[in-house]
Amino acid sequence: MDIHNFEHKIKRLWERVDEQCSDKNKKILKKFESELYANGLSNARIMIYIEPLLVISKRFKKNLIDLSKDDLKRLFPDSTISGSKILGLIQSFVVTKQNEF
Repeated sequence: MDIHNFEHKIKRLWERVDEQCSDKNKKILKKFESELYANGLSNARIMIYIEPLLVISKRFKKNLIDLSKDDLKRLFPDSTISGSKILGLIQSFVVTKQNEF
């Protein structure tokens, strides 16, 4: 039983993605979500990774695939452990999947 209703929260998150992201970013986020699920991550953890990407895509107004390392570092200070983790995950995903987009 999901007492925090993450299923509904994920549904709302994807509604926001559909409204606020370019088609290319939607494709990137969907592939990223699929990979996270394939790695056994929970809905809560997936939200922790996807929500910042939505914010990033809105803030920089460019495709996630086109973001530089400096763009990402401006959003996640090095002293933030979770920010560094998310930054590393985003970078590795984008680098390994870049030819697919």
